[in-house]
Amino acid sequence: MPAKPKLDAALFAQTFALQMSKADQRKAAIIEAAVGQIARHGLTSAIFEQVSTQLGIRRSHVNYYFKTREELLLSCLQYSLATAQRLTIDRLQEVSDREEGLATIVTSVFDWVIDYPEQARVFLLFHFFAAIDPDFSRENAAFRATAQERIAGMLALGSKPSAAGKKACAKLAQQIHAEIMGHLIEGLSIERGARLAEYRERAVASISDRIRHFKQ
Repeated sequence: MPAKPKLDAALFAQTFALQMSKADQRKAAIIEAAVGQIARHGLTSAIFEQVSTQLGIRRSHVNYYFKTREELLLSCLQYSLATAQRLTIDRLQEVSDREEGLATIVTSVFDWVIDYPEQARVFLLFHFFAAIDPDFSRENAAFRATAQERIAGMLALGSKPSAAGKKACAKLAQQIHAEIMGHLIEGLSIERGARLAEYRERAVASISDRIRHFKQ
């Protein structure tokens, strides 16, 4: 079994605009522990006790940083998405054309899920809360907008699309994002994610076919 990735202190500080003082390091440790507990047990009423027991601290210390379970879950989600986005952005630095760029986006998302399975399970739970909670719904809207803008930008790579072309890129970006999410959620849901690599290749092939027939 591969070693569990350690929490990235620099990314954490950037995500939450912190200086990583001793208090910030404790908050980071709480989020890291909560990601694992939520991934294994869901967002139960015992999440604060589970985290405090794992870290060997009092429940009151957890409550000092997070007043509600939903607040804790939202921070876990924000850190998880930041991890995924940084992986994608880093890989896109070397991209030279849109087909390669779209394939990179797809593979980066799936590789994040494969390398950080606990974060991926938090991501799945997030979609349930997005359907019932306004704060999570807004977070989901912001996540979708960022992802679709990145895809649209990749579709326009190397060209200067007209206003109509930009609308066409935005429309296809919405469709591609929805397709990526469909493959991702199905891959995560079948055999506890054992076939994610297969779904990754399926998604890359399908989306590559889409963009080969796309004209701005």
